[in-house]
Amino acid sequence: MPNSLLKPMLIGMSCLVCNGLIAQPDTIFGYAYDARRENLRYVESYHQVYNAEGHLQQSQVRYLSPNEELLATKTLDYEAHPYAPEFTFDNKVAAYEESLHWISEGRVRVRHREADQRWQEKVLTVEEPVVADAGFDAFLKDQLPRLMAGQTVEFNFLNPARLDWFRFNAQPLTSTQTTIELKVA
Repeated sequence: MPNSLLKPMLIGMSCLVCNGLIAQPDTIFGYAYDARRENLRYVESYHQVYNAEGHLQQSQVRYLSPNEELLATKTLDYEAHPYAPEFTFDNKVAAYEESLHWISEGRVRVRHREADQRWQEKVLTVEEPVVADAGFDAFLKDQLPRLMAGQTVEFNFLNPARLDWFRFNAQPLTSTQTTIELKVA
């Protein structure tokens, strides 16, 4: 290949690689296996969008069967709360839906419904720290310094399926420089 063609190709490929590194959404895959880790039950695909400061803003989740049939979807919006995102979940297989929506600070609407049923909903008043759904990961990450120092962390977990919230604590059991084992009860 002549050098005159090779140079523009390399520059073009370099631009494509650099463009892929700047401000692109992340996609994360999770694989759920049975208890013996023998059979793949489903795959979770998280398409995440971050703001300029690197904070998670939105996430689109697709739950797929091992043969890639769509089982469920979830849309999460972290704008109202970083640890208790607004979300809608639609389980297409079970014909079940649930959602969480912030009304004002400390007040949240949770709701759910089974196939062909009316929505059951409740407006809850809940105190900080509040955690819900996928916000649990971000909450624990932000609490790592306290947990690594041996401190127990308390939080209120919103559960739309139960139309309520529950008080939990995360207690560190063991830790190394790279891992921590927690008991959440």
